[in-house]
Amino acid sequence: MLSELIHHKLFLSYTVLQFLVFSLVPFLLLGFATLFKPRESISNALTWIAATMLLGQVLLMRWNVVVGGQLVSKSFRGFTSYFPGVFGHEGLVMAAVVFTAPFAILYVFHRIVPLFPGVAKGARGS
Repeated sequence: MLSELIHHKLFLSYTVLQFLVFSLVPFLLLGFATLFKPRESISNALTWIAATMLLGQVLLMRWNVVVGGQLVSKSFRGFTSYFPGVFGHEGLVMAAVVFTAPFAILYVFHRIVPLFPGVAKGARGS
């Protein structure tokens, strides 16, 4: 049952995306940045891209565990189907709201009480 799940139902999200793309590519990017010592701006960009991809890998891992568990029927007689809804309590819109809410709250707090009061706009250290 698990072999069928991994090799067919979750092949794209588990094998291709989680392991090949979102694991191997950040490893190669960070290896390149470490071994070849590019300019600081390029190194920072590669590190940022790798970190973002690794967060995507964590999301895919959670998706595969949760959705993979939902795909197996409770009677072990086959697989069910799952597709997230757009609206509703567990839909994609609510997920986007929950994801962006901390950033919006942090922005509002930053406007009220600056996070970095010593750094004035346009007056960076020389």
